[in-house]
Amino acid sequence: MPYTPRVHAITRLECLQVLRQHLPSELADTDYDTHYNLGIAYKEMGMLDDAVRELTLAAESPSYRISSLTMLGQCKMQGEKAAEALATYFKALHSENIHGDEQISLHYEIATAYLKMGVKEEARSYFEKVNGTAPGYRDVSAQLKALGESDSDPGDASGNGNTIFL
Repeated sequence: MPYTPRVHAITRLECLQVLRQHLPSELADTDYDTHYNLGIAYKEMGMLDDAVRELTLAAESPSYRISSLTMLGQCKMQGEKAAEALATYFKALHSENIHGDEQISLHYEIATAYLKMGVKEEARSYFEKVNGTAPGYRDVSAQLKALGESDSDPGDASGNGNTIFL
């Protein structure tokens, strides 16, 4: 008879229990590295409230600020809180020492938040910013094409050059 290995699927609860066994009982708020990594783990497990808590603590560190705020925004988007996500993305975008690749990523996230909120002209503006600096980035071309086809109202005042970029 052939050998059939037993497969044990680990539940989120079991995974969390194993994770917590390896953490100190009291984790200092200033242990940014651990809070950041926990935030990532919780986000990947879909434990958004825990992820938000950990990433908020990690965002206090200049080293983790932009990436933590970006992931916080993503958690809020997953939680159907696009307006809160947008505010978080702008907070990250206006952080000190932001790099070009981080700006591109945040412009993309801002565009998706605007799109989720139904603010298509702002979404288009941010997708165009991404496309102008990083052609081929993610699905920007497809998003721009979809936005171009869906907003062909001749009475629309958009495209008049009055768009404000934050």
